[in-house]
Amino acid sequence: MYDTLVVNGETVTEAGPIKANVAIKDGRVAGLLEHGDKPEAAQVIDAQGKLVFPGIIDAHVHLRTAHSLNADTMESGSTAGAFGGVTTFICFVAPVRAKGAGAESAIYPELETDGVDVEAFFNNVIEEGNRISVIDFGLHCTIFPNPDVVRQVEILTGMGITSFKLMMAYGRRGWVSSDEALSLAMKAIAGRNGLAMVHAENDGLIRYLEDHYKAQGSYDAENFLNSRPNWAEAEAVYRAVCLARVLDCPLYVVHLSTKEGLEKIVEARASGQRVWTETCPQYLLLSNADTIRLRGLVKIAPPLRTVEDNQALWQGLRQGLIGIVSTDHAAFHRDKQKLAARSFAEVPFGAPGIETLLPLLYSEGVVKGRISLTQMVNLLATNPARQFGLYPQKGTIQVGADADIVIFDPQAEWEITSDGLHSAAGYSAFEGWRVKGKPVLSLLRGAILLKDGKLHKFPGYGRYLPRRPFSAQ
Repeated sequence: MYDTLVVNGETVTEAGPIKANVAIKDGRVAGLLEHGDKPEAAQVIDAQGKLVFPGIIDAHVHLRTAHSLNADTMESGSTAGAFGGVTTFICFVAPVRAKGAGAESAIYPELETDGVDVEAFFNNVIEEGNRISVIDFGLHCTIFPNPDVVRQVEILTGMGITSFKLMMAYGRRGWVSSDEALSLAMKAIAGRNGLAMVHAENDGLIRYLEDHYKAQGSYDAENFLNSRPNWAEAEAVYRAVCLARVLDCPLYVVHLSTKEGLEKIVEARASGQRVWTETCPQYLLLSNADTIRLRGLVKIAPPLRTVEDNQALWQGLRQGLIGIVSTDHAAFHRDKQKLAARSFAEVPFGAPGIETLLPLLYSEGVVKGRISLTQMVNLLATNPARQFGLYPQKGTIQVGADADIVIFDPQAEWEITSDGLHSAAGYSAFEGWRVKGKPVLSLLRGAILLKDGKLHKFPGYGRYLPRRPFSAQ
């Protein structure tokens, strides 16, 4: 007898939709059965008229850990994700300690990167996640300039942390790595079968332009956009690609936002280089006009771009040039942090998004014919699992995989409102948007996670997921 049988739904696998019942035993998928085949099960879930997806993976989130000041903790961020059909997230964490108040803003503490006990640091983060996360999680490591990077990479890959973000921006905070430091890190990452990730923006150009506009006394939302032009991203993407080519390091460009940046990645991939990228709903659906309209609420880096960039990224998704859609969820509280800043320069970077990832991509992507249903499942589930060493445990509905299942009502129509969301940010950049489609029930490792608009699992149910070396995928 099976533990659970999900019947009568249209099951969307990585290969395409099929008419299949999903049988679950001991927390894993035990079989894909024909609709007429309904063996005995302790629990039967009728998905008539619904779509059945693998659990969504948000591969790019920032939550409050250690010295970060994000509004969302692993508890509130994972709760928001669960309501949106996300069953796994991967969180960026930097092994640092605070030194005191930062020069740029009290929002950002000054950080010390040298001499940190990396193993103890990440064990503490893992323990916290196991204690308070509602859903399963993995970790990325953000590496700030650090002469001890080789040892850090060795330790962390042994702990199942196999992806490392390198910063090419935020020099005023001391986060940016020189080309020499990038090279050192890439060589270490490649040597341990890891994946190098880059935040690709030309820091020197941005700092020059920021100072230019501040000197004119007009550093507002509009000049924030002017200080981070498209070519600041494209140049950094190309430079990262060149370094990775020389060092034979696999490369992943986070939160791609521009047509020009995509062109550099396409060129590299055409030459056979191991380069991948992601984009986010905000870069698909919002534009620079929304930065002016919403001001500090959507102060993010890279910034929102043009409608032409939106269209280029959608085309990249359709053509398989962009493999993943994630959120870059980095929640700061609307009133206490975003709107409390004394000037636009002091508004913290980031915006929430984990809860609206699936509904937005279905409503604006699938319903409007920009991508297929199968493409959406691959972008949100299968590809992240493959890219980050979780497949086939996660990201797929096949025998042996974790029974992470989302039952999705494609006919549900609803409005995104801050009151209806669960992030501690207290707002959404998509406030007032009408969307079609909503998760109505989800399972995590075979157990009901969400049903009838209520969580059925609570903090501590989520589990840390050590990931395989990149080359083993």
